Amino acid sequence: MSRLDDAQAALNNRDWSTAEIDTTPPRNDATVGHTVSMSLQLTERLFAEAQRRGITPPDLIREYVEHGLDAVDAVSPPPPSQ
Repeated sequence: MSRLDDAQAALNNRDWSTAEIDTTPPRNDATVGHTVSMSLQLTERLFAEAQRRGITPPDLIREYVEHGLDAVDAVSPPPPSQ
């Protein structure tokens, strides 16, 4: 049986009686995708700036968000993590 067959068999199996809860803590380096809508003008500016810097638009967005949140934190520090 191939790995594909094994995977399909696992998907077809509806017996969850031996299922286990995954309690592994999430990785700190995991990323989460976000969808953002913006005007065409803003998109064109974003792409032009990313190209000027030689980075991808998602990298530039990530940088801007991080800098913006850091600026907010400098004025009003976030509450301690629980």
